[in-house]
Amino acid sequence: MAMYELDGNHLLPVRLGRSADAITLSRSLVAIQRQIVDVLRRPLFPLSWEELDAGASLTALDATGQVVVVEVLESVDSAGLLAAMSRLTQAATAGRREIASRYAGGLGAFSEDWNEFREAMPAQVEAGPRLTILSASLEPDVVGGLGVLASSGLEIHEVDVRIVDESRIVVVVEKISGMDVAAGGPLLVARAPRPALAGSAGPA
Repeated sequence: MAMYELDGNHLLPVRLGRSADAITLSRSLVAIQRQIVDVLRRPLFPLSWEELDAGASLTALDATGQVVVVEVLESVDSAGLLAAMSRLTQAATAGRREIASRYAGGLGAFSEDWNEFREAMPAQVEAGPRLTILSASLEPDVVGGLGVLASSGLEIHEVDVRIVDESRIVVVVEKISGMDVAAGGPLLVARAPRPALAGSAGPA
């Protein structure tokens, strides 16, 4: 979500407050994990979370029954992206019984809960991204490769946690693409007005 301040007739990029400290960032990422379906605004049937060195990885099913992985991480570089893709491959190639055994409610409850989830979905649904990463720090090589990897079912969101004042913390989650110039924010390009041509009429 790009934010601008109107300064006269010009838009200037603006960011609320100051960057969050490590403790606040960690708390915010945990909150994202707890409300991952609300944050992504996408129907998911969560199976289980796996704790990682700098975050967590969720194995889930989407509305079509496709196995998906959602990771909430402090930072992502090329090595971290490859590791996430490896976890997706392992989950996607697992048998249905093995997938069901990962369900937090237990193997016995999986079929009943999954059927209830499917019945709540529309008759026609499309498969979503196979791998979704939400991260507070993205290395340039990760952003640069999105143009190619997006076609493989990868989706990346940047998490920006800002402390507005001592009682307000704002968490911004923004989907990015390979077309983004930088993960840090939008780029404004301004051009000086052309000099008026001789004899041309100015604005009324």
